[in-house]
Amino acid sequence: MSCGVPQGSVLGPLLFIIYTNDLPNCLKRMKCILFADDTTLYSSASTLNELYKYLNEDLATLADWFKANKLSLNVSKTVYMIFNLPHTIHGSQNHELKLGTEIIKQVDHTKFLGLHLDNELKWMYHIRHVKSKLSSALYALRTAKNLLKAEQMRTIFNSMFRPYIDYGILLWGTASQTLLKSIEIQQKKALRIISNVTYNAHTKPLYKSNNILTVMDTHNLHVSKFMFQLHHNILPSVLSQMFTPNFVFHSHNTRTRNNPHIQQRRTAIAQKSIIHTGPKIWQELSQQIKNLKTIQSFTREIKKNLVQNY
Repeated sequence: MSCGVPQGSVLGPLLFIIYTNDLPNCLKRMKCILFADDTTLYSSASTLNELYKYLNEDLATLADWFKANKLSLNVSKTVYMIFNLPHTIHGSQNHELKLGTEIIKQVDHTKFLGLHLDNELKWMYHIRHVKSKLSSALYALRTAKNLLKAEQMRTIFNSMFRPYIDYGILLWGTASQTLLKSIEIQQKKALRIISNVTYNAHTKPLYKSNNILTVMDTHNLHVSKFMFQLHHNILPSVLSQMFTPNFVFHSHNTRTRNNPHIQQRRTAIAQKSIIHTGPKIWQELSQQIKNLKTIQSFTREIKKNLVQNY
């Protein structure tokens, strides 16, 4: 073996990460996300022609980097997607991206670190995926309800059902109410099963008695936790830089001068993003809750307040 490491070796993943760590340095305009052997490139431009020009220039450089480092890319498993507002970009079929001589396939949705992204960030594909997983979990709950006690049923619910709702809801929780309602309906079915009540029982008291949050409140909880981390300077810098404190916009010595500024957003999708909703939710929290020392105590307090409203 002239280069490489044996498949399945303990050091293999670490050596690969070290070996490919300089990949971003060869890119002029693209930015790069490296996660193990999964590499994502992204860029932006004011026009579609400009964007394709920049991307193809960097892809040509990237092809040389692969060749110099004796690596190959499976282009058949490589796709790209143009993110845009609805009805704002046309004619992308007249452009193409190439890596070497091979054309990269354009898609309107793809899977990225467990999240199903679509080019308009409507999250319909991801929510369809979550609904499928929740349906399987519902089947398991129905099968077990006559065999297990209530506490054991809650354990199954928390291990087989809730993780699919919690994962990534900070992002996909901004989907339309129609899409989110379909997930809430699944959760209500699960609540009735673990509570051993009739299929049409009112679910509001069940949320409270089981200490479980609705889908919307789960999203609000995750946004609140994100803002807590921002407030305590424990977010990665690339995320904390998305927010601007109030004192940048005015010099008044107010209690909220260090809070992230709430800026006006022109589009509906921007108004639902965490950059807009995060500062609003944080502003509504009491100073006592904001000053809690740990994220665990903060999470408990927020959840308790939300459940009390049911």
